[in-house]
Order: sequence, then C-alpha cells, then structure tokens
Amino acid sequence: MKTPSLVLTGIFMLINLVASLPAAAATGSAGHIVQLQWIGSPPSHPMGQSWGVPFEKGKVKARQAFELKTADGTALPVQSWPLAYWPDGSVKWMGFAAPDVTGAPLSLHTTTTAPQPAEGLSVRNNPGQTVITDRNRAYTINHKGSEIIASVTLDGKEIASRGRLIARLHRGDAIRQLPRHLPVEQLAGTIEKVETEQAGPLRVVIKVSGVYGSEKVRSSGDQPAAAGSLSGGMLPFTLRLYFYKGIESIRLVHSFVYDGDQDRDFIGGIGIEFGVPFREALYNRHVGFTTAGGGIWREPVQPLVTRHPLQLEGLRNVAGHQATGHRVPEISPSQQPAWNWVQHLPAWDAFKLTQLHPGGFTIAKRTQSHSSWLQATTGLRSDGMVVAADVSGGVGLSMKDFWQSFPVSMEVEGARSPEATLRSWFWSPDADPMDLRHYDTLAHDLDATYEDVQPGLSTPYGVARTHELTLFVFGTLPSSKQLTGMATQAVGTHRLMPVPAYLHRVRAFGTWSLPDRSNPTRRWMEEQLDSSFHFYQRAVEEHQWYGFWNYGDVMHTYDASRHAWRYDIGGYAWANTELAPNNWLWYSFLRTGRADIFRMAEAMTRHTGDVDVYHIGPMKGLGTRHNVSHWGCGAKEARIGQAAWKRFHYYLTTDERSGDLMREALEVEKAMMELEPLRIAQPKEQFPYGGPTRLRWGPDWLALAGNWLTEWERSGDTRYRDKIREGLNSLMRLPDGLFTGTGGLSYDPATGRMWYDGREGATNKNHLSTIMGGFELLTELEDMLEHPFFKKTLVEYGTYYSMPGDDPRRNTTNRRWGDIGFLNPRMTGYAAAALNDPDLAARAWREFLNPRSGSRERFPQLYSGSPVTPPDVHTLLHENARVSTNSTAQWGLNAIILPELIGKYLPDSTFQHQHYEFETLKNNFNKVIFSDFDDWFADGKKLSLQATRKSLLFRAGPTPASDADHSVLWTNREFGGDLKIEFDFIRRDEATRYVNILYLFAQGSNEPPYEQDITRWNSLREIPAMKQYFDHMNLFHVSFAAFENDNNLPGADYIRARRYRPASGKGLAGTDLKPEYFNTGFFEPGVLHHFTIIRKGDTVWMEIRSGNRRQLYHWTSPQIGSLTSGRIGLRLMGSRASEFNNFKIMADE
Repeated sequence: MKTPSLVLTGIFMLINLVASLPAAAATGSAGHIVQLQWIGSPPSHPMGQSWGVPFEKGKVKARQAFELKTADGTALPVQSWPLAYWPDGSVKWMGFAAPDVTGAPLSLHTTTTAPQPAEGLSVRNNPGQTVITDRNRAYTINHKGSEIIASVTLDGKEIASRGRLIARLHRGDAIRQLPRHLPVEQLAGTIEKVETEQAGPLRVVIKVSGVYGSEKVRSSGDQPAAAGSLSGGMLPFTLRLYFYKGIESIRLVHSFVYDGDQDRDFIGGIGIEFGVPFREALYNRHVGFTTAGGGIWREPVQPLVTRHPLQLEGLRNVAGHQATGHRVPEISPSQQPAWNWVQHLPAWDAFKLTQLHPGGFTIAKRTQSHSSWLQATTGLRSDGMVVAADVSGGVGLSMKDFWQSFPVSMEVEGARSPEATLRSWFWSPDADPMDLRHYDTLAHDLDATYEDVQPGLSTPYGVARTHELTLFVFGTLPSSKQLTGMATQAVGTHRLMPVPAYLHRVRAFGTWSLPDRSNPTRRWMEEQLDSSFHFYQRAVEEHQWYGFWNYGDVMHTYDASRHAWRYDIGGYAWANTELAPNNWLWYSFLRTGRADIFRMAEAMTRHTGDVDVYHIGPMKGLGTRHNVSHWGCGAKEARIGQAAWKRFHYYLTTDERSGDLMREALEVEKAMMELEPLRIAQPKEQFPYGGPTRLRWGPDWLALAGNWLTEWERSGDTRYRDKIREGLNSLMRLPDGLFTGTGGLSYDPATGRMWYDGREGATNKNHLSTIMGGFELLTELEDMLEHPFFKKTLVEYGTYYSMPGDDPRRNTTNRRWGDIGFLNPRMTGYAAAALNDPDLAARAWREFLNPRSGSRERFPQLYSGSPVTPPDVHTLLHENARVSTNSTAQWGLNAIILPELIGKYLPDSTFQHQHYEFETLKNNFNKVIFSDFDDWFADGKKLSLQATRKSLLFRAGPTPASDADHSVLWTNREFGGDLKIEFDFIRRDEATRYVNILYLFAQGSNEPPYEQDITRWNSLREIPAMKQYFDHMNLFHVSFAAFENDNNLPGADYIRARRYRPASGKGLAGTDLKPEYFNTGFFEPGVLHHFTIIRKGDTVWMEIRSGNRRQLYHWTSPQIGSLTSGRIGLRLMGSRASEFNNFKIMADE
C-alpha cells in the first residue's frame, strides 16, 4: 500500500533546491517550484484532483514535503506519493492529490515541513467491511458477496445502497439461432479481494477484484432455460473507488476481461446499479437524464398536472413549483379536491434513456412492468448522467464518454417503491448482444488484403474494456443548473499538469521540442502539426469512429475510390498502435497542453491498452496487429501491449488502471516463448536459431526493455535494470551492430541475453526497429542508464541507416549496413546530434522535408481536406487521399523531435543567414567596456536591490498594476555605436502578468524639460510610469519573461521589441517591431538563462540559452539604426523580481 504524505502550504519560498532531506518524516528542502496549468478549464464545482510531476535526477527525495499555492498565495493541502525513481533513489515522478482545487494559476513548491491537518479521510477495516469516513459522510465497502458498496450515508441518512456490478449473458449455439434469442443468464460481480491501495488524509483508493457469477437462468423467447450455472464465474473485473476529502462524489473505474467462448457466450448487458432509498411522497420524487449542451430531461415520478390547475394553500402554481424540484407540501385527505385528484394521477415506476448509436437517444418511461413504454422525447447525444432523488436527497451517476461508447443506456426502476434501483449500462440490454466473433470464417491473403489471419488466433479471449463513472451524493435535490454542471464536469477535462515548458526542461519522456514559429520553416511545421491533429479529430466525427470496442482507435489507411477508410479490408482497418499514433498524440499534448489532444490521447491509450491486448490466457501481454476486428490478426506482438504506450497516461494522471497494465506487460515473455514474432515470416526450419526463443532487437526487445524500464523505475527492482544492461551489452557485441542478421536474434528470457547464430555476414534492412515507439523509449532510457558503448552502437546505426550504399564515407566494413529505403529522419538526426555533424544533420532534414514537401519555399498543406458532398457520399466528408495513419504518426514524431535534436541545422535560408551573421558578430565583440553593478542609478522609490559587483537581485515594488511600484535601473554611462551585451538571468517571481524590459540607447526627446541626458530629469521619474518613457524618450525596448496584463497562464509568455519615438506624438502606438514571439518555453522561475544581445546598424539580435536549449531572436528596422547613443536600462513592472549576474557590455575590437 502506498503511504502518501500530506503537506499544507507554508510561508516562505526559497529559490534553490537543497538536495538532501530526512527520511523519517514528510520533510525536506524548500524552494523548488513547478508551475501548473489546467488541461481544459478549471472546474466550476468541487472535485478531487490527481496529477503527476517529474523531477530532475537528484532533486527530490521520496519523503520530500510539498505545498500548493494559488496566485494570491492561498495555502491548499496536497498529498504526495512517489510514482517512479531515478537510479540514485531520488524521485523521477511524484503523484499528487488535492481536493476542491479551482482557479489559476497554481504552483507546487517543495518545503521543509509537512504539518498534518486536524482532520482527514478515515479508513477503518471492520470484519467483512471497509468504512471510509469524511466528516458527515460514510462509505461502506463489503469484502464478500455481490453488493460491493453496502451503503453511502450523509448526516447519518442512507443515500445509496446495494452498489453492485451486473451483467446478462446469452449462452448457446449461435449457429442455429441469433444470439439475442439464446437463453439469458443474469450475472453479478462477486467480490474476491478488496485492497486499500492508498489511505491518505486527502485521497483514498480502494481496489475491488472479482468475477461475474451467475444468479439465475431464465429462458429467452420460446427457448428452454440452460442447465446449471457458471462454474467459478467469468468476466474478471476490477473496480476502483476514489474518495477525496470534502468532495461529495466517488470516482469509479471499472475494467473487465472477456474470458468467454466467442461462439457461445454473448454479453447482452453489463453495467452497475445502486439502490436509492426514497422517503418522500411520489410527487416529491424526481428522475432525470442529462442530454447535451447543458441540457437535462427531468420529471417528477408523479407529475401534478391536472385537468384543472392544482392549487394548495399558499401555492397557486403547484405543477410549476414541483417541476423545478421544489418540495410540494404534503397533500392530505382534508385538502380537496387536491387529494382526490392526486389519487387518480399516474405515477411512473421506470425510466430509461437508451443511446444505441452515436447520433440519437430515446427517453421512455412506464408505470409498471406489465405496461408499455411511453416515449418521452428523443435527442442526439446524452452526456450520460442519470439522477434518482427525492427532495430529501439522492444520487446522480455519470458515465464518461457515454455516447461515444454506444450502445449504452441509463435507467431507474422501482421509482414508486421505497427503494428505487438506478442503473448505468456500459452495454445496453436494449441492443443486440455483443458478437465478438471474427468478421469472416475464411482467412484473407496477406498480399491481397494485408491480413495475417492464423488458425485459432482471431480470438477475443482475454481482451478488456474500462469505463469511468462518478457517483454524486446529495442531501437535497439540486437544481437543473447544478445537475448539468455536475454532469458536464464529470465527463469533461479538468485536470492539472505541469506547464509544457517545465516538462520540456526536465526531459519528461525524453527528447521533444516546444512549439516554435520563429521562421517560415518552423512555422510551416507547426501548422502541419496542428492541421494533422485537426484532420484526425474531424475524421473521428465524420467517419463515426465510436462504439464500445472501437472508441479511441483510428483507422489505418484511406480508400479514395469509396471515399472511406478501409474499415473492411484486412490489415488496413483499425490501426492498433501501428507506427506509434499514441506517441504522436502524447508528444503533441506534452508540448502544447491542449485539452482536445489530451482527450484523444487518453481515449487511444484506454482503447489500445485494453482492447488491443490480451490480459489473461496463453497470449497474455501480447497485442494484435491492425485488422478489421481489433483481435483479428494472427500477428500477436509484444510491441502492441508494451508499457511504453501507457507511461504518459500513468505518470501525468497517476491512473492506477494504466499502472496495472504496465505491470501486466512484464509477463509477455511467457507468451513469446510460444508465439515468437518471426515464426511465420522466417520459419525455424529455414532460419535456425539456438536460443530458447527468437526476437528482433526492435521492435520486440525494445518493447521488453520499455516494460523493464518502467518496472525498474516504479519499484526499484534492479533485476529489470540488469536485464536491460545485459540486452544492451548483447547488442553492442553483434558483429555488424544493429544491422546484424536476417532480422531475428536468439534470446534467453532467463538472462536477457541476445546473440546471433544465423548465417555469417548476413545483414538486414529492418525499418520497423525504432518506429514502433522504440526511438522515443531509447531517448528516455539514456537518462536512466548510461551506457556509452551502446550509445556508440546506436549512433553508428543512425549514421548508416539511410546512408546511400555508394556514399564515399563507406568502407569495406560498413558497406553492407543500412541503406534502408524507409526513411527514419529522427534516427539520422540522433546520430547527427551526437556527432555534431552538420552533413548528417542536413541529410536528416532532407529526409524529413523533401519526400513530402518538395521545395521548402512552397510550404504545402499536407493535411488539408477537400470536401466531398452528397450525392457522392452519404454525408459531408473531408478527404485527403495521401493521408495514412502510419505516415501521419511518423511525420508528426519527426516534426516534434528533430528540432530538439538538430534545430540549429534547420535548412531555412533566412534562419541560417541570421545564425551565421550572429555567430560571426559574436566573435568580433570581445572588448569589455562595462562589467559591474556599481555604476547604475534608479528610477522609482519602491525597488529593492541586493548587489555585488557581479550579481544583482532586483525587486520592483510589491503591488501589481501600480505605476509607483515600477522600477528602472540605468547605467551612469552612455554607450554608442554597435555593441554586445551579455548577462545571466534568473527569474525570481511567479507572476503571470507584466514584464521585464531591457532598454538600449535611451535619451530624452530634447523637448523641455526632457533633456537628452535623462539624469537631468530623473526627479520626474520618481513614479516611473511607462508613459514617461514612451512619450519622452528615444530608445530601443525589448520585453522578456513578459506576460500580458490580464494573463493567468504560466507558460503564456512573450518577447516583444519596440522603438520609442516621442516625436511621433502617438505614445506607445506604432512602436512595436516585428516579429513578436509567444510561448517561448523559457523563463521558468529559478532557472538560469544566458542572454547575448548584439546591436549592429539597423539590426538587433538576442540569443537566449538555457540548459541544452538555444533560441535566436531578431529585429531589423531603420529606426534602430537611427539610435546613436544613450544609456542601458533594466525595468521591472510592479510585483516582478529578477536576478542578473555577470553583466557585460562589449565593443567591436
């Protein structure tokens, strides 16, 4: 069981993290700051939050204390627990939880102590039950039986009971009759194990495991009932329950595995139900379903709508009062004719909403089981929340991705009785039963349809499905607005995450770049990344890639002849992780923080982790290659089920289900012993090997290495590190490096050793090695395990991978290596970066840009879609026949990774010219003419300075948006002509508004009293309002670490240049110089940045370096050239604080 630590925010914030901390308590060093942002909008209603944060090696220990702060410094409690460790024992990823977090911005801080709150969640294990208590609420979980949630009480009153999992199974011979006509068996989830996975004061996690067991058998139609019951149960399940302090809802995550016979066992319904006690009269009971767009259908169980308006004393519009959820006073026999009328009004016992397809739902109700259903209304897409309550309280149950996971339904039954039953069906009984049989009984040829069907392997036995729900508990009936707000929030995306700039700086998940539009080529690449995601986002909707077993996946290949994706053509249908669309989406999200990308990445991770992989049985851990049915292809491979696909979701959200799946992947080697990946392509009789089994170093061994890396960093178990190391040693020893052999290597799972024992001198052109997630894994593995000899081998592989066979750099040793036609630019780029080889970098950029884009000057739109309209198609579609998921995922990953590896070699003529000119000039300005902080004067009275000759901690006044709190420092000397300025900069604030400014060549306008020498009117700037400067000074201004005045997002900074021209009489208008730069990814608080600014004639260059990142900014204007001399200045607006070190001004020698 994880033992979380709880901390409350303290008072002081330091800047530099101290590495050591005591291990005995939640204490530690102070000052490490992580800026957080919301994925999507902040929640409008209270809800619990869990998220993950990565840390650099050696920075944070496992028992480190943390604090969470809002923008105004408010202290919020936070609970923490390690998710992964660095080899030195420091924390690589930490999980955090906090209740009722809203607003922005938020920041996470290390602190020295962790005071405990007076009261938190309580977990008590009684005989046969676990009880979670939170002030006036208690939740009782059974340890046996089928009633998992025994009761939920609020202020001592039971609000819900009998929370259990339910299913219906149609069993029999489906060849003789349709599955829906087979006998139906009622199943209920039976508890086998209850675990308290986390028991902190702010967050409690309970895991319930079991199987669905038979309750009874009944016939369907005219068929006789089946004999007996299910021996030992079936459909293994887990149900996690999440409790957060002070939050009146429970998050539920349900997963089940199909372990039936696809020819005989057809699931006719699976869901969850609760008992809801009713204490009020029928007319004070209500049922509701949320619809879409903030809508809700809700009605009383007994509507008080009569032929003549019903009136009570003091209440004239009874029906209207009732319809809005207000209590109707008790109607007694003495109140006539009201009493008599009520006795004759219908009361409705059952209500249901069915969404059998993504484009429509129906709401119906009935008075009793022997009566017909009455259609109430229809609609398009329901948000998926059902409500059953009386005016004294009740529950709402919301399902995430409700309509997307059709066929689904919600219902309330027994609304006229003392206890109603509320159900949410993951698979609606109103739909036909699941038919998981393969789409054909015949295999279709690999050459004809790209399908690799093998006897007995097109089986769903062992696939899974996960659903997320939220159970809301209320003591009074909420309003419609409150209910729809709950539903919208439960199914929406309201999560915390570290800002992308921070994730990038600490190399979370390896090597990738932040968005950069600073030159035409980079801008074009960013536009294509945006449009590629939009293309697939739109394709999901236009081609309706929804459904219980489908949602989250995308199709593989398009068929322009039919204006459709090849949904029915063998290996061209569902993608099933082929060529890493998961990674494309997750890296796209990491660099942007966009909620729409997160939703698609999360849905794909859920789907590919559950549906495309086997979780039990002889193929456990293996996944299925792309096919018409998700489990149809006979190629079962480790790379489809690898932990690497789930790492993003687990570490960013702390999702325990993803954690289960990553650990499950460790068992895949057992399955690989029986189903080794080359058994069909290279039969052992023709390609003999001597090891216990055989695999390819990539993608097979890389998938295993990702499983081991994940377990090693999560558990600290060094056995998995040793298996990785042994594998790397094996690869390093291969005679022809990673090109050795015909594709397969002997492998011993017991030791992790690989070797080649095939035909001597054979090499291969396996292009799949690193494009199934392997490259991205290797860049992260490098940070965990230094292995310089394997790195040399990998660099060698990247160098020769696509090198033409006749390249003059080849020799007799390496002429058989590589020359692979399937280009992998990031592999070439990796080698170029490691060797700092501009020729190799140029090849990598050609490989990336030329095959798709042609001339760089044309900048084609790769992912635009042409509309296709009826009658050529059934509905409006957008088509691009060149697009495939394989190419899109690989193009996107290359576009994201290459700029980080070899961005300085990007072949953009303007970009290259600017860099060349800057580097040349930088080497010319070496004569230091100013180098300390002793020779400055100040504008403003509220600044704070801590200075030495080489260092300056500069703080403006504390009040934001106050002219009097602005502060400016000026050099006493004037400087003229061309020059270079260098300094180190560290941001020492957490502000998300206002700016830092560097001024160059400042002189007064020479209009009295604003003389050219600005020291002569320094007294006029005791309140250093910006207007005094842009109205009365000639100068060049560049703002950095800057934010708009109304901004709240920590990463939404900008860099902007201006030329003040008081003679224009226009103030600030027209002073801005292009280009402007936004979301730079720099300026995290506490992080060192080195600035180099060069002015040469009409041009100013500004280079910023931080860590391994470098960016050049550039402005050209005759207005810059007209500045001949003046003072150098530094401005901080109110509330800003900055540290400057080693400030130098240099002239051209």
